[in-house]
Amino acid sequence: MRAFLAFDLDDAILDSAAALGASLSERVRARWVKRAVMHVTLVFLGEIDAARVPSLTEIVHATAGERAASVVRATRLGAFPDERRARVLVLPLDDDGTLERIAKCEMRP
Repeated sequence: MRAFLAFDLDDAILDSAAALGASLSERVRARWVKRAVMHVTLVFLGEIDAARVPSLTEIVHATAGERAASVVRATRLGAFPDERRARVLVLPLDDDGTLERIAKCEMRP
């Protein structure tokens, strides 16, 4: 299975992202992600054996549970793989470094 580490967003951020998508849809023909599946990807893990999911889940909960809450801000709009060949619009996040520390914990297969 292809896996990634992500977290859900609060309602205020989801509302803002949905509003941004709605305003862009007037100018850009695209398929927009539903609000219910919007998330923040911390790290892409790639192909993993499904049997590893429970142990990875435990590691994530333990690691994230040790971290204090962090203020996160979206500061610009980006595109993946790049702006000329955009397939996915992204909102890169700035915080106090907490997200990067969680993403770098030893969870990779």
